Amino acid sequence: KYRKGNCAQCGTCCKAFIFGFPCIFLRKNKSTGKGYCGIYRFRPKICKDSPVDSESLRQNHDKDCGFSFMSEEEIQKDLYN
Repeated sequence: KYRKGNCAQCGTCCKAFIFGFPCIFLRKNKSTGKGYCGIYRFRPKICKDSPVDSESLRQNHDKDCGFSFMSEEEIQKDLYN
């Protein structure tokens, strides 16, 4: 609920997500060199839910990630308004 934004299909989740090994569905765009999900439309729920919190976003995702998390102040406003 407190995650905002959209998946930028940057492939960062695929690189660091499953047991510390790159996902087997990680593909590389030949023209840009960026990673992307080869099964994006059919990806599992665990992939859809990533990143799960601000800590995993900070540790595993780069600036290309389209997600962010609400600040504590934004969460408090959301809860009490």
